[in-house]
Amino acid sequence: MPIIVSGHCHLSNGTKPTLFYESSGIIVKDEKKIEYKCRIFNDQISLEFTESLGTDDDIFRFSRHIVDSMFLTLVPYHRVGIDYTLESARKQDGSIVNSIPDKAPAVDPIDCDQITLQKMLGKEPRLRYAIRDYNHGLLNREDCPFYFYRCIETLAKLVTDDDEINNDVWKQLHDTLGTERSDLQTLEEINRPHRHGTHSEFNKAQHLKMMEEVTNFLTKSINHIRQSCE
Repeated sequence: MPIIVSGHCHLSNGTKPTLFYESSGIIVKDEKKIEYKCRIFNDQISLEFTESLGTDDDIFRFSRHIVDSMFLTLVPYHRVGIDYTLESARKQDGSIVNSIPDKAPAVDPIDCDQITLQKMLGKEPRLRYAIRDYNHGLLNREDCPFYFYRCIETLAKLVTDDDEINNDVWKQLHDTLGTERSDLQTLEEINRPHRHGTHSEFNKAQHLKMMEEVTNFLTKSINHIRQSCE
């Protein structure tokens, strides 16, 4: 029984696209060749693999790479933003699994309620930009190093009230938040090639660590800004 992955796509305004595109090929995992077929029909996505891909996370990770390439092929011709989600998979044993959204590990709690944070976002555009990048990073695992690091850079400008990023600004940020440079070590190392166009691969443990690091800085920044507004 083949593995079947399904999902949906939509245009940048949320409406259903009028699309038809299908592709087939071979991926290599652990030196094993696995055939796949993928079809996009309007807003429906269907992807089929002939053999096991390993863990549930592997199934969706390989599927995203294939589907991402197909949509990136379509975008230059349609000249409109297209987004997609892969929602579920039927495994070889017949069981159905749902794609689990990336969730950052827990850190210290945010010291304000949601209404207070919303008011802070209205007063501090840079905080809104930072959380927007944080959100984009959680939505897009492959590009998260860039979005997460830019989130922290924006927070540094906000906390220090300085529009230039330099060593003095980083030192002031760490002094204010009680953090150290090592607190963003994984993100800093992986972001460096990504921000310059080299999309180096990272594993699941590194991904979890990057999510933890950016969440830590975001939470501490929110708590600092709230206290400074009192």
